[in-house]
Parts: sequence; C-alpha cells; structure tokens
Amino acid sequence: MRLFAAVMCAVVILAGCDYGSGDSVSAPSPIISSNPESVSSTAESTESGISSEPPVISEPIEQTNVFNLIRDPRNEVNIRFDGNKVTVYGNDTDLDIQWITADYGKPFDLSDSMGEFSCELELPLNKGEFVNLYIIKASGLSYSYRMKCNASEKSLSFVVPMGAVQQNTEVTENPPILAPALVKRYVTTKENGDVNAILGKIREISDEICEGLDSDYDKLRAISRWVSDNIYYDYPAHDAGIPEECLSLEYMLDKHSSVCGGYANMTSALCAAQGIKCYNIKGHALQGEATYDEAHGSAAYHEWNYAVIDGRVIWVDSGWNSYNYFRYDGTYDYGGIGYEYFDIGIEAFSQNHMCDSAEYRDFYKLLE
Repeated sequence: MRLFAAVMCAVVILAGCDYGSGDSVSAPSPIISSNPESVSSTAESTESGISSEPPVISEPIEQTNVFNLIRDPRNEVNIRFDGNKVTVYGNDTDLDIQWITADYGKPFDLSDSMGEFSCELELPLNKGEFVNLYIIKASGLSYSYRMKCNASEKSLSFVVPMGAVQQNTEVTENPPILAPALVKRYVTTKENGDVNAILGKIREISDEICEGLDSDYDKLRAISRWVSDNIYYDYPAHDAGIPEECLSLEYMLDKHSSVCGGYANMTSALCAAQGIKCYNIKGHALQGEATYDEAHGSAAYHEWNYAVIDGRVIWVDSGWNSYNYFRYDGTYDYGGIGYEYFDIGIEAFSQNHMCDSAEYRDFYKLLE
C-alpha cells in the first residue's frame, strides 16, 4: 500500500478513496454543454461498436520469480528474485523515480537515470519475516511492495493475500452485462435527464482525449489519465453517504467530482465511446498477508476497472491515480495524477485490490 497517504475507503455501499492534498484552485467550469440539444443529434447517430460477446483472454506466461509491478511500456517496473537478491528494472518515462530501497539494504539513487533502469538490492534474511520494497518518487510520494523472508531457504518472495490472484482472475471470466435501466442510473438519476445529450458529451470528450491515438491501449491510458486529472474526490458527497447522483456521468460533467465509483464509471463510459470494452469492478482495498475471507471481512470498499485489449486484462484504478480533492468549503484542490495504478501486474495489483464482482455497462446501447 502507499506510504504517503491515509489511503482510506469508507465502508459504505458506494465509496471512494482519498490520500493527500493539493493546491487550491477555482471551481472548474461545468464540462457539459449548457445547451443539451447541441449534442443530442451526435449521440443519436452513433453506436458503441462493442460486441456483446465477452472478449477472449489469453494472458502471457510470466517468467519464474519475476513479477510485473507496472506493465505499461512507458512506465514499466519489474522485480526479480534470486535468493536474497532483488533486482528492480524497467523503464521510467513519467514515474520520475528518485530512490529504490528496502527496509534493509543500501538505497539506490536513480535521480540521474533516464528511461531504462536496473538496480540490485542484496538483503539480509535474518532481520525479520517481512521486508518492504520502496519506490520513492522525486515528489516524495512512495509506493511499497511487501516481500516475505524464508530464512531456511535463504530466499525472498512476493507477498499476496491468499486467494487474491485466483479471485481476481475468476472475476474477469464472463462478467454479466448490466440491465439498461441500471446503466441509465449511472448516466443520470433524473427522471427527465437527457441521456442523449450526456452520452453525446461523453463521446465528444472521449474523441478529444484520443485524438491522434491509434491503439486501444494508448487510448485507454489517455482516458485513465484524463479521469485522474479532471475528477476531484468529493468529500461532501462522501460524508453525505454517497448519494446515487454523485456516481452519475451527469453529476461529474457538471461538478467535476465524485468518489471511487464515479471515477470508475467515467473511465468505462469514455472507453465505451471508443469501442473499448472496459468493465466496472466492485471490491475491497487490502493489505497484509491474509486469506480472501479474512481480508474481505475487514477491508474497505472500493471500485475500479479492467479492460481487455488484444486478449490481455489491463487493471486500471483512475481513482487511486488521482490526487485532486473537492473540499467541504467548496474549493477544488488540484494535486495532479500518478501513474502507478495503470496496467498493474496481477500479483502487485492483488496485494491491495480484491475483486468481488464485475459488470459491463453498455452505455451506448441506451441510444438504440
């Protein structure tokens, strides 16, 4: 889990995560057009272009003793175990890694490295049962990954809550399609809400985000970053018990704020406008070495996404990559975005995410 924050998710029916502070800015202008009619014709004339059939998933075989922390080629981070030696390597385009270190061992200064990097830590195995690996950014933000010492075998291994990888993998197998009436509630909760206008604006924004991008992977990355950068964690909505409206696209287009369920909803809707099949996940945020049942009983509620592109599951948490906050006094604090929770490797992802269920929201089916 992240050291830089109180990464807290309220245990409520629908909740979000907050972990930091930023610079106060004036309230953003509403994203949605003041004239709903101006986009309705575009919305009515378009289709999602997404097959109703679940995509075929064919994940690549992982290397022995190698774990992918981040799989994005722009920000790739891998960890390889060899006895008590830990090698961290990858490519740093946006992460801006300053240091890589562990609870014990010499820290490596990567402040002068550009692009590809590699460092090896040799750790004593008699200092304790668990060891944390830290990736520290120039901004001071830190991410940690838990390892377990096996003194008898003189080796280290990656720690994942028992059953988490299996549970998270199984959730991606043929998830249900949400009923249109329920999908509509994620667009607008108003009886007279203009679904055509709202989805038309979503398509317009999505097209602007993805302009000039050819691959679905690059589009997914750009969409996730846009959501993290433009949506603010809504403390007033959180304290009000997460009103249903704050999860809707209409609310976010107007207020620029929501909680974790809203971040995930906006991500999947913008993807749908590009024909990218992006699913919504409901689950819990985890930490430590526990069984699924133990972790599920004490963990905090959370929501995020995964997409399937070229047969590969890509985990995306736009909420945890956002450091923006809408405060109780009505001010917007802009803190920027992170890159660590896009295309996370399944083991690293499962250290702090446990999926309970997945669903597909076919937003543009509403326009047929």
